[in-house]
Amino acid sequence: MEMMIKQKVDGIAIIPVDSEALIDVIDKAVTSGITVICFESDSPSSKRNAFIGADNYKTGKVIAQTVDNLLGGKGMVLVQSGMPQMLGLTQRLKGFQDYLHEYTEIDVLEVRHNHASEEKAIQQLEEMISAHPHFSALINLDFVSSSSSVLVWKAKGLKRYNVALGLTPYINQSLENGQITRIISQNEQNWGQAIINTLRSLSQDKTMPEFINTEIIEMHN
Repeated sequence: MEMMIKQKVDGIAIIPVDSEALIDVIDKAVTSGITVICFESDSPSSKRNAFIGADNYKTGKVIAQTVDNLLGGKGMVLVQSGMPQMLGLTQRLKGFQDYLHEYTEIDVLEVRHNHASEEKAIQQLEEMISAHPHFSALINLDFVSSSSSVLVWKAKGLKRYNVALGLTPYINQSLENGQITRIISQNEQNWGQAIINTLRSLSQDKTMPEFINTEIIEMHN
């Protein structure tokens, strides 16, 4: 961010790993006349110009509703997520847990954070499966967890429910192959175009909404 500010770029699109820690540098960029857009995860307390993505708390609730429908309101689940300090991921987890607590008897056996490391995600998932062999479903709240779960499902030949976050080509293929049961997508395939269009419009002083909602969809085979 500091380098881009020094280069006096016209616009920056960023996924804030830590929404609070990045406030000062985002504000510095905007004050310098640079358009800043957050996507996937937001930094709402900063002066960023817009956020592109879906409501992450609602996304968590949609994931929980999907699990509720699959398990009939009862069962035991494992949860994988990414960086614990990322606002979007904490919102997804909160929405997921709130829905399960209010509407179901589903127990969350364990929650692990992979810190965006596929190697760590695979290791943690294998440890959770070993510790809780009778789990009913795995819930993935980020892209790394979702793709890593496919590798573990293939290696172990698992037939349990596996709910993924993110419609990547790899995950979509895994849905067709049976390693993934459901995909919850925030229409990530549209983010790139939305980012470019928003940056261009704001640079031309056009009025744009502060929240550009790409919505949430559920996919199954």
